[in-house]
Amino acid sequence: MDELLNPLHPKNPRNIDDGTKPPPPTTPPNAINEEAGSGGSKWERPEGAEPIPLPSKGVFYLAEGQGRYWNMESLMVRQLNYTDEDILTTRAYFENLTVFNEILRNVIVDPNRFPYSSLVPVDRDTILLWLRSKAFGNEFEIEYTCPECKIAYPVIWDISTFDIPTYEDYVYEQLKTQGEFTVELPQSGVRVRLTVPSIGQSADAEKRMLAKKQAKRATNDFYGTSSLMLIVAGVEDNGRVMRNKNEIENFFNKINLTLGDSRFIRKQAERLNIKYNTAKACECPHCNHIVEGVEMPIYHPNFFWPDTGI
Repeated sequence: MDELLNPLHPKNPRNIDDGTKPPPPTTPPNAINEEAGSGGSKWERPEGAEPIPLPSKGVFYLAEGQGRYWNMESLMVRQLNYTDEDILTTRAYFENLTVFNEILRNVIVDPNRFPYSSLVPVDRDTILLWLRSKAFGNEFEIEYTCPECKIAYPVIWDISTFDIPTYEDYVYEQLKTQGEFTVELPQSGVRVRLTVPSIGQSADAEKRMLAKKQAKRATNDFYGTSSLMLIVAGVEDNGRVMRNKNEIENFFNKINLTLGDSRFIRKQAERLNIKYNTAKACECPHCNHIVEGVEMPIYHPNFFWPDTGI
């Protein structure tokens, strides 16, 4: 992960709607991490805290903290300790699927006060993997049920062998200077700016989808249109950039955005939403049936509650 610690400073901040450019951070983000807290006083690193390299390199954090998190390549995180068991033993957090969010809220101790909800998925997963590795070691074991003979057997992943996800060079060059990735749709010719939604934005979108479904008493989940609006950061039209989601949706309705263009947007967005490749082949010791591409389930009950034998 050492290659992720080399400092990269913003050069050409992206254009905003009124034609002006936001000022770049006056201090490199990594320097802020070590020098001072949010009030300018000297910051002391908590015991067990380390700067965790972020695979996203902070390219999507332009809007957070008035730009001071943009191109931030690391985030100060403390290791799990005994106090975190209060979270891990709270049933409600598991029932509403917020247990990892509560853990992240607790362990991010960066002096910039970066909000956990602003993390993009790859940075969130990086922190969770680091926490798990520090607390219980690099091996993660689950019981996997063979789809052929229906007998469970242990499957182990070694977290230390995972490669750090990276962007294509061309994609990264745009992201580090613009904070988003611009594509031209093949059928309509419209230029669309893409992003990766934070975990907070995704959670809010799920709430809106549910509210919309209930208000309309609809049977569909509205996932297609809602997820598309999440990854579209802006649409260029007549020399300006539309940012308002309602305006963008109305524009797509007006031009009757084709399914082909919609699928193209999603395909291009995959180039931004980089992920860890945890897939492996699993062979059943009972019937020798092989299953290819079994991915490590980070969101597994045993991830932070393994049988340690203690």
